[in-house]
Amino acid sequence: MRGIEVLQLIDQLEEAIGEGRRLPMGGGVVVPRQRLLDLVDRLRVALPAEVYEARDLVQAGEQVIQRAQQEATRILAQARREAEDMVARARQEAAQILAEAQAEAERRLAQSELVRTARERAHLLLEEAEAQAQRRLEEARRRADGLLQEAQAQARQRLDEAQQEALRQMEEADAYALRVLRRLHGELEQILSQVRRGMEALERRERTSPSPPPPRRPGPPGRRPGPASDSRATG
Repeated sequence: MRGIEVLQLIDQLEEAIGEGRRLPMGGGVVVPRQRLLDLVDRLRVALPAEVYEARDLVQAGEQVIQRAQQEATRILAQARREAEDMVARARQEAAQILAEAQAEAERRLAQSELVRTARERAHLLLEEAEAQAQRRLEEARRRADGLLQEAQAQARQRLDEAQQEALRQMEEADAYALRVLRRLHGELEQILSQVRRGMEALERRERTSPSPPPPRRPGPPGRRPGPASDSRATG
């Protein structure tokens, strides 16, 4: 939407130039300065909208990391539960074996070797179950660490790409705005130059034009030259 807003502002700039009052000399136009400044300010505000897109990409990367952490936590919890279940079953089996051995030992007091063998077997089973549970737990932890590192690498890559894309788009937008402003500046300079030349021409014309003669006063009414004055002029 901000890209559309930028295009609309550029169209308004062109429309303001097209609606400007043309000067009598040259092809320049007079455009309201405040309107141009307002449009330039609005254009400057509307340009860096790509930052929001970069922020969305960063948030997507953070979500990837969060999902990976949740998956790693789930795997660890599942492995811990499985290990605890295995240990519990081993303990139950060992307890059952011990109970059976003790019952058999009570029946056969003379066969003490059976009790020792059963205890050793139960102890071995318990150690094997604990070792297997530890291996499963370490394997799950390594898998979770691998998933987390992969998610972090993907998030960093997306963040770098988003920053590069945002920087490129901002540079393009800044370059385009600079070209528009330079063009407007050149047109305004031409307009000002034409206005100065027109003012100088008017000032020179005013200085070089001759001043008009003073108006002649009319004589008093009713006075006409008589015959005496004619005779004096003749004598």
